[in-house]
Amino acid sequence: MTIRTLGLVALGCFLLQGCVKPTQVRVKTAKKQVLSMGPMVFVAKKGKVIHIEHYSDEQLFDKGGQAYRAGKFAEAKRYYLRLVNYKPKSEYVADTLYNLGLALEKLDDFQLAAKMYKRLLARNLDQKTRRDTEFRLGGALSATKQWKEAETLYTRLKAYKGLMTPDRIEVMTRLAVALQEQEKHNQALLLFHDATRLYRRASKKEFLGKDYFTAMAHFRIGHFYEQRFRKRLFRKTIDDMKQDLQSKAQDLLTAQAHYMRSMRVGNSHWLVASLYRVGGMYQQMYKDMMNAPLPNLSKEENSVYQCMLKKKIRILLTKAVYAYERNIQAAQVLNVQDSDWIQKTKKQLVELRQRIVQDYYSESASACSEPKAKPEDSSKAKAPAKTSGAKKRSS
Repeated sequence: MTIRTLGLVALGCFLLQGCVKPTQVRVKTAKKQVLSMGPMVFVAKKGKVIHIEHYSDEQLFDKGGQAYRAGKFAEAKRYYLRLVNYKPKSEYVADTLYNLGLALEKLDDFQLAAKMYKRLLARNLDQKTRRDTEFRLGGALSATKQWKEAETLYTRLKAYKGLMTPDRIEVMTRLAVALQEQEKHNQALLLFHDATRLYRRASKKEFLGKDYFTAMAHFRIGHFYEQRFRKRLFRKTIDDMKQDLQSKAQDLLTAQAHYMRSMRVGNSHWLVASLYRVGGMYQQMYKDMMNAPLPNLSKEENSVYQCMLKKKIRILLTKAVYAYERNIQAAQVLNVQDSDWIQKTKKQLVELRQRIVQDYYSESASACSEPKAKPEDSSKAKAPAKTSGAKKRSS
């Protein structure tokens, strides 16, 4: 999707004349005040005006663009808001509304960004600008979890025939996410699979790279099966537990397969997210199996059962540790150590190692061992079997 660039326009400036009603007063410090009167700003210190700031619409647009390119998004927001609020008939308003939405996204104010994009869509726009704005609006709606409105928007976008392949994959994936968040899982899964198939077909003819939304589609399919895996609980009877174990294991492996497909796309964000989810599933499987209902045994037998179970399923914790460690290594290679997924990975790895020490290496864990076989009575000991005189073939 093409993002509109911030443009610079060189035009003459003019002075606003007439009396303007004050609309906002902000106190910076006890000695300095800033008074906004329409598009004009008066800076006063100790009761005296020390600076009067007034820009034309072209200058406000230019100032906003300079601030945006410098990464000063809050400053860009102020300039853009002054233009759209006080000069609504300016020829710069359309571009300003779009650029203001971008600045608000950088400030994580997606709610206000969506309002700006809607204001822009109410105007008479060319087709390219309208499509770009609809894509930005869809992202803002998704960020604010307005799933029903996002579904309506992306359904309309999906019907457009002139979309490029990456844009179509994005539309299909975002629409599927909106459906999934509304518990419409069957429709969502079909769209996710359609998006991944489109990526595979199109990749044979054009270079799509490490497509963000293709990786996202695989991740979301994996997330569906992971949620189903986590919701399955072990029942009490032996037959039910066998069935539950088989179903949980199948869901885990299916989710893991889709997470691995997401990793293979190569997008760094979804790669570390997928590895984190894989480690979490093995950790959850261990927890669920340890908390499963105990069979009807005596107290001593239950203790032995728990000890044997811990030894048998320790491999689950080993796999979780491996996934977390690989994730941290991948983050270093991809230079995404600051990712939220990596911070979660490091936290889980610390807790998991503590759990392993507690369950397998602590003083209480050392007492957990299988019962020794009782020594046989010497009087009942059998005599060793006689060996034949024939020579045995060496192995």
